[in-house]
Amino acid sequence: MKRSLNHSTAILLVTAVISLLGAHVLGAADGVFAVNVTGKGHFQDGKVVRMNCRTVEGQRTCDTYELNLPGSFAINNKVLINLATSNSPANPVSRTLILAVRLGCEGGGSLLLYDTSTSNILATIAEVVTSHTILTSKVFCETTNGQRTCETRSTAYEALGALTFSGIGDEGTNSINGGSLSLSLSGQLGETECPIKMIATGLGSVDITYTRPERDAETGQLVDQTSSATLLVQSITLTTSRRLPVVIEQPPN
Repeated sequence: MKRSLNHSTAILLVTAVISLLGAHVLGAADGVFAVNVTGKGHFQDGKVVRMNCRTVEGQRTCDTYELNLPGSFAINNKVLINLATSNSPANPVSRTLILAVRLGCEGGGSLLLYDTSTSNILATIAEVVTSHTILTSKVFCETTNGQRTCETRSTAYEALGALTFSGIGDEGTNSINGGSLSLSLSGQLGETECPIKMIATGLGSVDITYTRPERDAETGQLVDQTSSATLLVQSITLTTSRRLPVVIEQPPN
């Protein structure tokens, strides 16, 4: 069953956070960071054209042809937040709703819907699994009570990964229905050797249902049309910024 989420009902949050991500997600080792997503994709679209028109006995007739054409689709924070909350991609988004990413200390993480007004995670949009990690280390030295000691510490990483989308939103109107992107990730590690910055680029496909206004051929008026499509994501970039606080609340009994 699809999870239908909107801002007024999203305060179901922490139960979903703990069940979807695990309580350790909000611990000191893993970090939750604001993330900016930019990308673009194509989907199968088309249009009907009329050609070879002629007039026979005063009646004008034309042959109709259905053409397959690629449609363009922007992928960004606004679009993903709207689809996750069952809203049309073009709708304005509440200023308190942002995208965030959890960076796991042992690798991997999650793409999240986050509420800045309550410092809570509302839902998981996608999971990140990493592999083939390469680390960069440096030597750090300090002098304590006249004794100089040194140690190596990892400071940066590169990895390959996959971003797998969950089913979220109202599949009948606006939703993310699944899909997966291949990622190339890199970033910085903090003093505990856990990720504190990330930039990821990738490509793949995402299945969505979306509502958009289209002009009715007979009336000429704009009407909402709901379509389902597989987006061929040609490029996507995820870049983290500030670290976010996360409030843990006890779920109701």
